[in-house]
Amino acid sequence: MATVGFSQANVSPAVAAYSDVANALATARYRLSSGTRIRHAGDDSSAVSTATRLQAQSSALRGTLHTSAYTTTYLQVAAEGIARIHDVLSNLTRLAASAADGQRSSNDFAYLQASFAQGLARIDPLVASTRFNGSSILDGSMSGSAAPTIITGTTAGDSIALPLADLRSSALFSGALPSIDTTAHATAAIAPVASALQAVATARAQVTAYQERIDTAGITTRGTLHGVHSAVTSLLATDIAAETITLTTTTLKQAATALRLAQALGFNSDLLGLVSGRG
Repeated sequence: MATVGFSQANVSPAVAAYSDVANALATARYRLSSGTRIRHAGDDSSAVSTATRLQAQSSALRGTLHTSAYTTTYLQVAAEGIARIHDVLSNLTRLAASAADGQRSSNDFAYLQASFAQGLARIDPLVASTRFNGSSILDGSMSGSAAPTIITGTTAGDSIALPLADLRSSALFSGALPSIDTTAHATAAIAPVASALQAVATARAQVTAYQERIDTAGITTRGTLHGVHSAVTSLLATDIAAETITLTTTTLKQAATALRLAQALGFNSDLLGLVSGRG
């Protein structure tokens, strides 16, 4: 039974070759199983650095979308409260016009005035009950410098301020509240009620405009997020087809380098034949 002579000069290159192939095989297996081509940061430090920066941007963008969804709820609450106040003032407008037509009895005026006063009395409770996170938001506390601001992008400049009007009766009507208990008073009440109704309509349109801006910003943000995700994928993702070929060829190389290493170590030639498939 023949043997292959041991040669130290042949062993080191054979060990190095086998180690290189084993590492390449482990890398190919890792890339295929994990879906990422980066096994160690040193594999492509530039790609890792860029991907890390993009992933941080992606996280910020997802946070922005979460904030936008939260803000949409805030605006929906405001819109619902404003709509209820608008309905009250629309009814007050009709009552004032009805009382001012000059064809009313004292009983009619008493009934209309009672309904009018009841409507006026509903405004402040509606304002107080329009709350978000436990706080009223239509009482002037969300106006001016106290107005909330949301970030709609990844820079400080990508922001929208969201002030909400003060819709309390004291803000809608300057001075004494109007009454419609006489034709003269009803005629005089028409203008301030119409002005209050216009202020509420403006507040309603303002909230709609805020929501449209947030929706538009959200579309832009989602597009940017998709682009960032694609960029990270292109930097880190495994090329499945290429790595499958690499795995196949490296597996074959491993068998060949294992045979060379065995030869360098002086393994029995018959055993080598079995290893290589010739036996």
